[in-house]
Amino acid sequence: MYRLKVVAAAQDSDTPLSIESAAAIHGLDLLHPDRRTVHFATSKSGGGRRMATRHIHSGLPHDAIVEVDGVAVSTIARTAVDVAAGGTFEQALAVLDSARRVGVSTDEIGDELGRHRIRGCAVVTAALRYCDPRSANAGESWGRAQMITAGLPVPELQTRFDLRDGSVAFTDYEWDRRLVGEFDGLRVGLSVPR
Repeated sequence: MYRLKVVAAAQDSDTPLSIESAAAIHGLDLLHPDRRTVHFATSKSGGGRRMATRHIHSGLPHDAIVEVDGVAVSTIARTAVDVAAGGTFEQALAVLDSARRVGVSTDEIGDELGRHRIRGCAVVTAALRYCDPRSANAGESWGRAQMITAGLPVPELQTRFDLRDGSVAFTDYEWDRRLVGEFDGLRVGLSVPR
């Protein structure tokens, strides 16, 4: 539903979509997304403005814009950095994991982070250290973020186990093949692309 809202808003604008709106176009998983606002960005270094249902940000370089299905949006790396910088560690890890899942490298994310000064840089840097494309969804990222924040050992993800009956199982989290964990909840507040 939000993606349709964003696409409709983009038809009335010559400004590229950014942040959570670009994430919706790219199909990135987000944790606790705010779907009330459509985000755009200009290349100008200042002069952004906020309206009731639209927020126009500034400072999006021309080379950080791509077209997806006829809609101009910030690149996946730029989108992930912007979303991560505006959220908590959990939200940052979820979007960076998602960006990695769709093929963006940690180097690309790090390069994008290094291109501009942004508030939230420390959160992005911390999440970048732990992001992992094997995390299957934003809920699993949230669970791993809780472990990291608590100082617990970081698990291996999506480990394959060959069972005695000949079947195969994959675990969400695994520690030294002695302990496994599964994430099977927290549906409220997750955004999974459809």
